[in-house]
Amino acid sequence: MNIRQVTTIAITLLLAAMMVTSCALPGSQPPAATQPPVAQPTATQAPKDLPAAPPQPTATAIKIVTATNAPAAPTSAFTATPTTLDRRSPTAPAPTNTPAGPTATRVPPSATPGTAMTAVPQDMAAKIANAKILVYDSAYGSKTIIPRVDKALASLGLTGANVTHRYDASGLFWEDLKNTSGWDLIIMNAEDRNSTRFGIWEDVKKHVDAKTALLLEVWYLDQISDSQITPLLNQCGIGIMGNWRRKEPIETYKYQIFPYDASHPVWNTPNKIETPLKLYWVWTDDVGDLYNLTPGSKATLLAGPRLDDRTRYGLLASCYDGRVLMQGFSTHDYDKDITIKLWANYIVYTLTNHFKALP
Repeated sequence: MNIRQVTTIAITLLLAAMMVTSCALPGSQPPAATQPPVAQPTATQAPKDLPAAPPQPTATAIKIVTATNAPAAPTSAFTATPTTLDRRSPTAPAPTNTPAGPTATRVPPSATPGTAMTAVPQDMAAKIANAKILVYDSAYGSKTIIPRVDKALASLGLTGANVTHRYDASGLFWEDLKNTSGWDLIIMNAEDRNSTRFGIWEDVKKHVDAKTALLLEVWYLDQISDSQITPLLNQCGIGIMGNWRRKEPIETYKYQIFPYDASHPVWNTPNKIETPLKLYWVWTDDVGDLYNLTPGSKATLLAGPRLDDRTRYGLLASCYDGRVLMQGFSTHDYDKDITIKLWANYIVYTLTNHFKALP
């Protein structure tokens, strides 16, 4: 073997050794045939670099605030039992309760007829049982609150044909005011903040002047007190001081409502009312109106948030010899069971004075 052949063999062996060494170095790729297959994402796999889906929102519960004689620490969310407080779920649609026409009827709430009337003298109870009553209640069209006035009527056994309940149908209610006479009691509850604003006060006053009893809850009286309702307020002897406002953080003790005369029938007949009324908190900002007695007034302020001045800061007023009651606070801001009993007392009180005024 000559020198050229030996050199060629040596170079060949050196190159082969270099190739084997390079395959063993770190970071070198194995042959394609030895690589495991890469798993492909499926339709159900979520990309790992996206944030987790946010939790679904839940309805905020309503808090029962215990009113005390000292400021309470404000809280914003809490629970309540259906037996003491009622409010529509924020996600629930408003009921469709507006009657289709004058002949539309509804089934009244079930109740033991006249249960609460046992405390009323028999002859007056018989008159009240046959009273002709016209009712408007904005709660029936509300997305926020659930009706209570009908439950007060039912507790007195007032669910028959003599009760014309127009629910939240303001047009039908107005037609009845204009075209029908002989009402013993008219109930106007315009608590819901989105309810129709009435321009029917001249018609209301005609009925009141004819000795019809009137129960009135209208949260915006301060906004219309210099308009069509002025003659009714003047005759009543009640002025509107302005809004009763509530903003967060809420000091609940400031919104207790105290009776000015705990022996008054409104607080005792036929139901004994637990007082002071303690805030349960549904509405904020404009929560009603504060009343004052005008010079020479024969009206009576029956309740308010303070006891040091009983001629101003009223939230419940009686006038027209007790045939008219005006409520300045919002019913659903306070305990369900207590306010239903209170409305029943309103009904008995105003109807009693109505029948006493008749010949």
